[in-house]
Amino acid sequence: MPTPLPRRPRQFYAVTICAALAAALVAGCGDSGPKLLPVQGKVTADDQPLTKGSVRFVPDTAKGNAARHEPAGEIGADGTYSVSTLGKPGAPAGWYKVSVVSTDPPDSSKPLAIKSYVSKKYNDPQTSGLAVEVVASPAAGAYDLKASAK
Repeated sequence: MPTPLPRRPRQFYAVTICAALAAALVAGCGDSGPKLLPVQGKVTADDQPLTKGSVRFVPDTAKGNAARHEPAGEIGADGTYSVSTLGKPGAPAGWYKVSVVSTDPPDSSKPLAIKSYVSKKYNDPQTSGLAVEVVASPAAGAYDLKASAK
């Protein structure tokens, strides 16, 4: 007759289950963060490509975007930009208000004479009037931004 296995106390099973659940939670909480979708577009002012500057996407909470970070990117010499979030390319899905800043570098001899290539209203996402929805399959030109110098 085989010898029976020793009975383990109930606490052993409770501890084992808790340890397994904790390991599963830790494994699922890596630094991957939110899923990021590619965002690339072109910025123009009065139908001409901007050749310098930056864009910033601010989550539009009024339209349900609860993202905690603001994707941003630099405008290239050909007017194109792409955004990154926390140093990774892309942005979480959702609606964003967008700001565009395009100026010459400050001149220390004329500190108040900073030339801007877009109207100052575009510097603030609340007043720019620019908005985009980041989606998995955007239409061509969905992330293009049109500003004006006036």
